Amino acid sequence: MRLLAVMLVVGCGGKEEASRAAAVDGPAVDSGGSEAEVEEADAPEDTAEPSDPEAVVLDSIHLDRTRLDLETGPDATQEYRFVLTGLWTDGSTERLLLDVEWAIEDEAVGRIDEFGLFTTSGDRGGRTYIGAAYEGLTTSAEVIVQYKDDLIIGGVDAALFDEAESVPSEGSNMLYPEDGTVIPRNEPAMRFQWSGDGASA
Repeated sequence: MRLLAVMLVVGCGGKEEASRAAAVDGPAVDSGGSEAEVEEADAPEDTAEPSDPEAVVLDSIHLDRTRLDLETGPDATQEYRFVLTGLWTDGSTERLLLDVEWAIEDEAVGRIDEFGLFTTSGDRGGRTYIGAAYEGLTTSAEVIVQYKDDLIIGGVDAALFDEAESVPSEGSNMLYPEDGTVIPRNEPAMRFQWSGDGASA
């Protein structure tokens, strides 16, 4: 009887220790991966939609002219409206009117407004470039403006030249001021430049 009582006490104590261990360690999880399945179920789902490789996007932009030649003068300025066209990846095209950024390299030659209208300056000619930008894409066009004006010295009758014989010169040419020509401060822009026999004036 004494031996049986001791065995019962020891057995009861073993159950109590096992209960305490279960309470501390939490519920037992088998090694079949059920814990990983719980973590995957709690993880948020990725709702981002994959990019469509066949989506149509803007591929390039183009101006209707890559070079433009105009004439100007004190009383005869000229205008030209550039046309900007967008080309999409599916081959379609569309004229771009809104949200286009226009720029000009040399504002002394002319000006460009927000709708692509270029107007020559009445004071001088020259070479400049017009740029257009749209949604990160850019393109440009070269503009050459020739200046024309009648320069008459005071007291000279211009009609005297109406019937004069024109003799072309092989030794001189009328040019625009060369690059690097220095104009004194507060002086008007140089309109033309003569050159001949290796000299210029």
